[in-house]
Amino acid sequence: MEPQDKDLTMPDTDPTKPSATTDLKEDDVADEPPVEKSDDDSKTYRELALENGMNYTVTDVPPLGTSMLLGLQHYLTMLGATVLIPLLVCPEMGASGDQTAEVISSIFFVSGINTLLQTTIGDRYVQ
Repeated sequence: MEPQDKDLTMPDTDPTKPSATTDLKEDDVADEPPVEKSDDDSKTYRELALENGMNYTVTDVPPLGTSMLLGLQHYLTMLGATVLIPLLVCPEMGASGDQTAEVISSIFFVSGINTLLQTTIGDRYVQ
């Protein structure tokens, strides 16, 4: 079987456009169209978020009833991730009941540390 000869010539390129193989200099880059300033530049993060349909931002505190409902939702979500998954996976890996309890305890401990970090330094970048 003979190797096939392929045409290895480069297609014609426009010499005025920079190619991927040439080193581009700062002057060679095409100018981007000017960005128009809008009234949004003077608005705060909270104002922009509320305009875009968010009910609460990171630093807002919802009413007590909403907080309780959202807390229950968070509890049920975390229950599935922290308790049910180890209860299903650990026995299949050959873990005893005590070992499964240790895994769940470790997950709760790490979740608590994560919550502590998020509530103390987690939102410091929000303006």
